[in-house]
Amino acid sequence: MRIRCKSIQTWSPPVIGSEEAALLEPLACCLNGFSQMGPVAQRDNVVIIGDGPIGLLHLQLSRNLYHARTAVVGKIQQRIQKARSMGADAITIIDNHNEQSSKSRHVYVVLPSEVGVLILR
Repeated sequence: MRIRCKSIQTWSPPVIGSEEAALLEPLACCLNGFSQMGPVAQRDNVVIIGDGPIGLLHLQLSRNLYHARTAVVGKIQQRIQKARSMGADAITIIDNHNEQSSKSRHVYVVLPSEVGVLILR
């Protein structure tokens, strides 16, 4: 099915490639999330629950924009290792196969002081 409409136009700056442009909206969502939480101080500890693309974008913002110490909790070994290589100060892997009950999960993330920000993704 084809829809023809002359009124729809797209725009992207000429210096940004299509791969970078594809990340603008998810990045804007992450920035919006940080702005709604209030200020994140450099000494805050941030824990990100979720190791997917949005979680990794939160990691980059937390480390590079706010310079906060950041831990990532996730399920997929490769993504958690990517989080470590991107600068996560702590990583925790949740192992679904060893859970005694699907109703309760206990995740322990050890940081030197209390957690200032918790991001669930």
